[in-house]
Amino acid sequence: MPKQATLRIICLMACFATLACARVVTWTAYSEDSQDAADELAIGGVARQISSHVKASTALYQSETVNKSGADLQSQVTIRNSVHSDIFLKGIRLQKLPKKDNKFGTTATLDLDELTSNYRFKLQTIQQEVSSLESRAKAALAEHRYVDAYKLLGEIPGVSRPYESILEEMATYVTLDNSLRLKTEAATIKDSLVKGLRKLEFKVVPGQGFTGPLQKDSSYTINVKVSDSNGGVAAFPITVEHGGKILEEASTNSAGEATFKIPAKQLAQKPHELLVVPSIPLDLRTAASLNPVKVPYQIDLPNYRVNLDCGNRGTVCTALLERLSKLKGNVTQSSDAKPATVRIEAQPTRKLKDLTSYSIVLSLTKDGKSCQVKASGTGRTEEEAVSMAVGKMDLLRCVETLDLLSF
Repeated sequence: MPKQATLRIICLMACFATLACARVVTWTAYSEDSQDAADELAIGGVARQISSHVKASTALYQSETVNKSGADLQSQVTIRNSVHSDIFLKGIRLQKLPKKDNKFGTTATLDLDELTSNYRFKLQTIQQEVSSLESRAKAALAEHRYVDAYKLLGEIPGVSRPYESILEEMATYVTLDNSLRLKTEAATIKDSLVKGLRKLEFKVVPGQGFTGPLQKDSSYTINVKVSDSNGGVAAFPITVEHGGKILEEASTNSAGEATFKIPAKQLAQKPHELLVVPSIPLDLRTAASLNPVKVPYQIDLPNYRVNLDCGNRGTVCTALLERLSKLKGNVTQSSDAKPATVRIEAQPTRKLKDLTSYSIVLSLTKDGKSCQVKASGTGRTEEEAVSMAVGKMDLLRCVETLDLLSF
């Protein structure tokens, strides 16, 4: 039977671990291969002692080759140790032992208190920052500065986010106890904030809505007061919206009041109703049941004049007049107004039975200025598709850019 290659290496390790009052872990290892090998074995021994999360694996290989001249021993030692972080490697101390009987020796020592002091400092720093934010939030809440309290609470998740990962890494080396957990009152403070917001009262003057003719340069004024059991609430943000668009934004003064002046030209389009909205995050507004205050209004829409030149596409002018009337008021064709040229480009995109979809580009030109609007439309004819597309175009930008309408 031929002589088989064998796997042999002598790796003598005298090892001991100490977890005494000083919480020092020590491991001594020997290797016939090299000093580096002994170092790695000692480090791996310490790692295995302090945490089950540390993955340590050691692979030892030796091959023996037999030739005519005799046995030629070739050894290769590969040591792989995986530790949890660079902090571990920086904290470990290696003492090289005198070589004895062709064996290299190393003692690795790790002071766990020293190693984890950096973790503890980071945890304490985060705890102090969180406690400071909570203290300031409680003070703001006591002074009825609800928005400031919410902003301060909103900073806590970002500040505290690293805390758990630091604890997780620290747990690799020491046993944790509840004293290290982050102490926070954020949830309790937020509950108090929501309760305070639920008691707020929003008063809009005039509360019954307002009426009046719509003039070109006129504006509507809305007075809003925010108060709680202690009086007016200062620095509370409010927006006035119309049709899903924010028209004005302001914060209440020291008396809890804010005044909004809305240009009349922004109110011609339906619905004839404004919303006074507490400008705080939706989740907080929902939790506190702070609903927008509806402010209906009545206006006398003005009569506008426009002079559209649609060439031989009269149906386009008709569709444009209808669309402009829906957006701005009563719009009529008049030769007294400055002319505006209308051009249509229609590109078919899809056909289904007797219906064809078109991509429509409408171009308006007046006094050397131009404006384009795009929309899609479907119809049995191109003319029908164009009318449909024009009927849903957002023309307000072109109306303002070209000063398209005249009183």
